Amino acid sequence: MEGVFTVEDKIINMLETIAVQVTEMNKRLTSVESEMKEVKQSVLKTNIKIENDIQPKITALFDGYKANTEKLEVIENKVDKIAETVTEHDLKFTLIKNKRKAN
Repeated sequence: MEGVFTVEDKIINMLETIAVQVTEMNKRLTSVESEMKEVKQSVLKTNIKIENDIQPKITALFDGYKANTEKLEVIENKVDKIAETVTEHDLKFTLIKNKRKAN
């Protein structure tokens, strides 16, 4: 009885096929788990770099920007005062000049 499969033979073949598929799925799952572990490690390294290296630099840049803005405001105020003084001197000079012409 060659070529004739009994129900038992069919079940055994199906079980063998299922076993192969399960083994392949386990291999793929193991590979995915390994890749996930690598991704988690990479994310952790990135987070550590951000916290320890990049964040302090951003904070320092912000502090520098703030200090520069404050200094710029002081300089602008001084320039405004100098401009007022120059305007006053121009007026006084013009008055003195006009008085001399009148005399």
